[in-house]
Amino acid sequence: MRHLRWSITLWVLPTPNAQLKALLPAGTPVPQTRGQTALLLWNTAGRPEPAQTPAFADVADPDTAKAAQWCMEADILERKSDDHFAPDKSISRAKVLKAYKKLAG
Repeated sequence: MRHLRWSITLWVLPTPNAQLKALLPAGTPVPQTRGQTALLLWNTAGRPEPAQTPAFADVADPDTAKAAQWCMEADILERKSDDHFAPDKSISRAKVLKAYKKLAG
């Protein structure tokens, strides 16, 4: 009986993907990379200017650089090293969900 109750509980809980689809604006794809996630969060927040000039050696796109810097300053995403953000690195849906929830407060 105990095993059955656990199985039912797991079946009822929404997956990170289902939770993200419910949170994101209709038609918004779930981000696959750290750069896409930073852009989504930054755009959702209204594209605020970061306090410092972005200085990531591995981010070429100006908007992605601002988004990454702002997310790092807001303690939503972390840098990978002193001058690297790793924008092309994949990110799990669970981490995207956690970051989106941090943004929402």
